[in-house]
Amino acid sequence: MRVAGHGEQARQIYGKVFLQLHRDLGFLKPGSLGKQIYRLAALACLQHLQQAGFSNIDGASSAEPVEQALRTIMPRDRVIFELRHYEQLDLEEVSHVLDISPTVARAAFARTAARQGRALAPTTGKLPCKEF
Repeated sequence: MRVAGHGEQARQIYGKVFLQLHRDLGFLKPGSLGKQIYRLAALACLQHLQQAGFSNIDGASSAEPVEQALRTIMPRDRVIFELRHYEQLDLEEVSHVLDISPTVARAAFARTAARQGRALAPTTGKLPCKEF
């Protein structure tokens, strides 16, 4: 919902993810359900952002400063940031979910976090953290 907004697009993604999850249930390894949900949701959101244009999603005009700043991030970097920051997956898990290397996930997260810090500095009065 955070990535796709709260409108019809988010409901469609939600339905798409759970239909795919239902199809995959017979093939899942024990204990992998949570990871598969993250994987399907992240990939569906990434596809949505790439197709819709990442700043053209529901609620763009009424978003808080953090959300407004996220809307300017490239789709893959945004999904990486959302998974790491909001869902609190470690970067190893994020790399597995998106099928990218941990180095790529780490670099994208650091780049996005720094960009978020710079975008929010006028609002918060704090400089972005430089440690990653």
